[in-house]
Amino acid sequence: MKFDVCIIGAGPSGLSAALEFLSQGAKVLLFEKSSRPGRKACGGGLTQDAFEFLFTRWHNKKKFSLKTCGPLETCRQLAVYSGNSAIYRGANNLTPSDGDGMNRFFGRVHTQREIFGKECLSVHTSAPFMHVSNRVVWQNAVLMQIKEDGAEIIDERVARVSDKFIVTENGRSIETDFVVAADGARSLVRRTLKLPSAVGIVCRQQIVESSVANDFDFAIPSVWFHYDMFGAGYGWIFPFQDELRIGCGVPAGKGAPSLLKSSFERWLSHLRLPIKAGQMQTGSIGSRYFGHRFGRVFLAGDAAGMASSVTGEGIFQALVSGREVAKEICSPSYRSEIIPGLAIQHERTFSTVSHPIIGRSLYNNARSILKIPGVSQLAMRKFS
Repeated sequence: MKFDVCIIGAGPSGLSAALEFLSQGAKVLLFEKSSRPGRKACGGGLTQDAFEFLFTRWHNKKKFSLKTCGPLETCRQLAVYSGNSAIYRGANNLTPSDGDGMNRFFGRVHTQREIFGKECLSVHTSAPFMHVSNRVVWQNAVLMQIKEDGAEIIDERVARVSDKFIVTENGRSIETDFVVAADGARSLVRRTLKLPSAVGIVCRQQIVESSVANDFDFAIPSVWFHYDMFGAGYGWIFPFQDELRIGCGVPAGKGAPSLLKSSFERWLSHLRLPIKAGQMQTGSIGSRYFGHRFGRVFLAGDAAGMASSVTGEGIFQALVSGREVAKEICSPSYRSEIIPGLAIQHERTFSTVSHPIIGRSLYNNARSILKIPGVSQLAMRKFS
């Protein structure tokens, strides 16, 4: 049997591509080796852009209900630590007032709040910062919709790929006009194309019951940038229902596995949490983009290197790149300007913070730097 397109992977980019293809009447085959995709070292945060893409302006006009894709928790506060300082960001619909640079763009800024005993900058915005979700639940809800819409789904591993055929580990050979690789940062298809690895960040996450962390109030999601602990990487704590998702990511490269292990253990010790208190997860973030069109083979999401090495955000980029790749295939004259723009938006910033002297200085002095008129607006526009 021949298909118009075979999609490898039912992550956000693969799901997004499948829905766009189905809306155009294409015959779609989706490969997904996991019975419940979505299990990886991920805090589960959906930025406002990703949330709106899924629930208010899905590209094929199919909006997914919060009931079937939930539970989701809207976060109107975020604690951001940089070096030895803390920046607190909240959203409670204040009217912007005059003042320093951040005031003019985001509203009132003050230093009256403390987080974990540290005085920090308080920023008020007019929209939620993000939504914490169970990505296994919403990915599988979208996957079921794709199946209802007519896609065929195969739970076999792909062994070999060409621009005309896909061969599974069971020896099945499937003919296709196009291949969309949405198979993650360690993409088999990307290796077949002999491209450099997409992996920019390697991650480890521990999921623990909230009761384990009684020493701290983790009600506010937090992100930590600390050069001595993570280098140019970061740590995160995302509360969700009765659990905490505590993780960190460090730049990929020589020595990264041992650095990740030691950074994670130091991170948990810093939080006064037991090292083996819950479920452990590992993962990789694809943030090295070298193109996405290779004849009849297209890359999307982490397989294309779409995620940000600076913030770790990749779900929105994956959703958009899946849609854009499908549009390029369905409309041969269309060339996406969005994909390369998204892929390189934080490239220069990551190169800067990766420098051991410059990066450490920026992180340790971030709180003072953000008070400089103009700098705060630029930072918030770039990373919100």
